[in-house]
Amino acid sequence: VEPGTVLIIMAVWRRLIKSQLLSDILVQEIFGCMYQFLSVISSLVQYHENLKSTCPLSSTSLLSSSELTLSMHDASRTVLETLSDFVDLGKTLITPRMTLLCLNAGLTFKLTCPSDLETLYRLTNTLLIHHTNTALRAVPSIIHIANKLISSCIELGHADKLTEQPGLVKDVLRCAQLITRLLTLLASPAYKTDLGKVAHSILATYVIGVQRGTLHTAVKKELVRGLNKVMSICDRFRLAALSISLPAGVKDTFKVLHQDYEKYHRYSGFV
Repeated sequence: VEPGTVLIIMAVWRRLIKSQLLSDILVQEIFGCMYQFLSVISSLVQYHENLKSTCPLSSTSLLSSSELTLSMHDASRTVLETLSDFVDLGKTLITPRMTLLCLNAGLTFKLTCPSDLETLYRLTNTLLIHHTNTALRAVPSIIHIANKLISSCIELGHADKLTEQPGLVKDVLRCAQLITRLLTLLASPAYKTDLGKVAHSILATYVIGVQRGTLHTAVKKELVRGLNKVMSICDRFRLAALSISLPAGVKDTFKVLHQDYEKYHRYSGFV
C-alpha cells in the first residue's frame, strides 16, 4: 500500500470513529469488523518500518529513496496517531484484543525524531489510562516501550548533537518530560505492584545508554526525575542484583544515580 493511500485511509477512519452522526446500526457494523481492520493497519506499520530500511524504489515512483523512506515513516506515524484516537474511546467500546493490537503496533514503530517519541508516548499513555487491566496483562510490552522511549531520548539528547542542532533542544526536552510523566504513571498505585518486579530494567536501559555519550544537562535532569519514580517502586534486592550484574563503568553510573535518589528523593516517612 502506498504511503499516500494509508494517509487517506487513516484520515477517513479518524473522522468515522469521532463522528457523532453515525446511526447505531452503522456503529455496530463498523465495530463488528474492527478487529480485522486493526490487524491490517497494525501490519502496515510493521511493513513500512521494515521496508524503509531497504527502501526499494519503484520504477514508477516519482519520489527519491530518501523521500519515499520519509513518506513511509510519516504513514506509520499517522497510523499510530489514529490508533491513539481509537484507544481513547475507552474500554466500553474497545475490547482487550483490540487494545493489545494497538499496543503491538507501537512495538514495531521505530523512533527517529522527537515527533515519533511523542506519538508513541501518546498511544502508550492513553492505553495505560483507559485500559489499565489490559495493560497489566502486557507488562513486558509496556516495559519494552518505556525502554525504547528512554533509549531514543538518550540518543536524540546527546550534548554534542544538540550543540550542533540547538533548535532541537526544546523538542527533545519535551520528550524527556513526557517520558517522566509516563514513568510517574507506571509508578502509581495502579501499576507499581506489577511493574515493580521488572522496573529495574528501565534503570539498566538508562545507565547503559548514557555510556555512549554525554547527555544534554536539561534532558538528563528531566529523565532522572522519572527514573527516581521508577526507583521508588523497586525493592532493594532487585536494585542490589542490578548493581552486581552491571559492567564496571556502568555500575559506577548506577551507584551515583542510586546514591542521589537515597539522599534527595527517597521517602523517609518524615515531613
